[in-house]
Amino acid sequence: MKEKNLVPPKFAEWLLKKIANTFEGTSLLGDFEEEYRKRAEESSCLQAALWYWWQIGISIPSFLKNSI
Repeated sequence: MKEKNLVPPKFAEWLLKKIANTFEGTSLLGDFEEEYRKRAEESSCLQAALWYWWQIGISIPSFLKNSI
């Protein structure tokens, strides 16, 4: 059986680092990565990646609001 790649999308990680402040971004990266791995193991890497992107997408308005 092929081993799953349990690494979140690199561009999504980079984007999260850029839009979140330092402490918040580091904390979220860890939480998102943990949940990504769990979802990738339970279902598929594609579904986990879609979930990861979705979470970043819905987080952007909050990050922008807090930075203003």
